[in-house]
Amino acid sequence: MRLYLAVAVLMLAFVAYTEAQEETIEEKFNKFGEQVAAVGRDIAEKAKTGFESFQNSEFYTTSRNWFQEQMHKKELLFSLILLMEACGLLLAQSPSPAPAQPDPPGILQRLAEKARETKAKVQDLGGVAWGFLDAYYEDHIQPVTDSYTKWASDVKSSVWETILSRIENYMSSD
Repeated sequence: MRLYLAVAVLMLAFVAYTEAQEETIEEKFNKFGEQVAAVGRDIAEKAKTGFESFQNSEFYTTSRNWFQEQMHKKELLFSLILLMEACGLLLAQSPSPAPAQPDPPGILQRLAEKARETKAKVQDLGGVAWGFLDAYYEDHIQPVTDSYTKWASDVKSSVWETILSRIENYMSSD
């Protein structure tokens, strides 16, 4: 008899334990939301550490230094070409023999004027290049990145809503 009573008590304890273990749908969704948020945090952390390790890598630093050096050389070469172009134009101009002009502009003044004209031309070309780049961005890059931006915004909103609902649930349970 004692054995039957002990088995019955164990069965009742087992049934009570299994009923306590069942999760409601809300708890399952909350748990799923927590898991998704944890995966998102892990991915973000891994991406951040990967990016930081890439920035600190020898390849990145040597490549960056090489590109900076090359750009500096190109800037110097471009400046030299502009200076030679301006000087060539100034030397090609022959001074007028007419004494009607009492004080002709000096070579530095003419050089400064040519430099201003060249700068204006380069800025105009830069505006055209900027227009092409802007059109390329709008046609090719922005359509691809918009979906990722929307996804990130939706994930952020979902996480924020989950946090707010948890806070409300926590506050209401007190």
